[in-house]
Amino acid sequence: MAATASSSAFPLQGVTIFQLRALCQVLWDWDLCEDCQNPRNSPLQQCRAAQCPWGQRSERLEPFFDLYRDVTGSYVPDFFGDEDQALRNHQDLSDIILLLRQKGATLSRNECKYDYFTSRGNDETTIPQSDQDRAFDLVARVMTMAKVNSSEYDQDDDVVFTSRDEEDQQGQKLLSPPFIWPPEKSLQMALADSFPVRVHPSLQDNDSQAKNIKARLTAVNLTRIARLKIEGTNDLQHHLRLDQATGVVQVFHFTSVLKEHLLATKPDVNRRRRSNDSDGQEKAPSSCLPRPIALETLYSIQLLFPRDEKSQALLRNLVSKHGFDPDCLRFGTAPFECRAPLPRRPSDGVITETVVDEKHQALRYPIWGSRLMDLFDEIENPKPRGLLDAWLERRSKSRHVMLATLAGVAAAVLLGLLSLIVSVFQAWVAWQQWKSQNGP
Repeated sequence: MAATASSSAFPLQGVTIFQLRALCQVLWDWDLCEDCQNPRNSPLQQCRAAQCPWGQRSERLEPFFDLYRDVTGSYVPDFFGDEDQALRNHQDLSDIILLLRQKGATLSRNECKYDYFTSRGNDETTIPQSDQDRAFDLVARVMTMAKVNSSEYDQDDDVVFTSRDEEDQQGQKLLSPPFIWPPEKSLQMALADSFPVRVHPSLQDNDSQAKNIKARLTAVNLTRIARLKIEGTNDLQHHLRLDQATGVVQVFHFTSVLKEHLLATKPDVNRRRRSNDSDGQEKAPSSCLPRPIALETLYSIQLLFPRDEKSQALLRNLVSKHGFDPDCLRFGTAPFECRAPLPRRPSDGVITETVVDEKHQALRYPIWGSRLMDLFDEIENPKPRGLLDAWLERRSKSRHVMLATLAGVAAAVLLGLLSLIVSVFQAWVAWQQWKSQNGP
């Protein structure tokens, strides 16, 4: 009886290998081999199929699987009756992921909730609205790797950050804005609002200093020159965010997840499962996380940790001692980039082909550029971090400039008087000596 009550209170607490495989299928269209899909096989059985993604890439995703267990295991419904829970099991979560991948670009949050709960055979009113929102927030968290709230009043994170792109006109510190998915907007629209494009001119190719800026923007310089501390985060929206009060830079380090999102949305003529539109034209699979966000985040991590020995040593230390995703050590993005012509359908219905160089677009850093420049400013103009630096800073501010000037003038006058006294004394001694030698 106690076990049943505990299971009802935490319906997603246990995660099996088969449920993780199903999760990879709905998130990234993994084409699993027959052995991996057969529930009769032991979950401990090693996959030996050469083309099966589970056997090839599942070990790299262990940090993500641990995060998934933690996020889903903490879900508690408002009621414990099976029919009154928004999420009864992991299959419900997978069903919502599929719904959002199919309709998340067009339907609003409220419309997606209505579609899902009515298709499940429930009267939508029997499930509390708060439980429905909690379920969709959790699903969006898994899909986008960002903490999601249905409104700005639901946030439970009171961390204050002081990045310049999040200060008001008076320079006051603002609360870290959460990822808001409003009821009237689709998930893709909410993503666009939460990850706005801010192209910084100093990072563009036409700027003469761009190459030098990117060369100096390394994690080694952030730790040694700016004396900042690097910490990992599992919230994509906190990537490259600087806390001025503590001197902490957060880095989203789940590169294995970013690469899976890129692989899942990369156009591939050999993809087995491909939906067609009414004209028979191939459509790229729907995306949980937009490709520009995933690719630019990947490039920004490699910008901070280039291939030089010191940067890689720092990254290995973060992996071994601070829980960074080991996949960060795998350098290279060529298998995940897309340079082939992509079909485009303008408003007139005529399909044209446009060559989209994703790498060139991502290296302009339209999303993370402002935060990167904040970090570069810390390298160029380090702020005091230690006690000695703070003590010196307090005594070097503009309000002490006049006092320091007056003290310097007073010291100069005093030294002048002392020099005059010494000169007079030396003259008197010389006169006395001359007088004694030429006396009567």
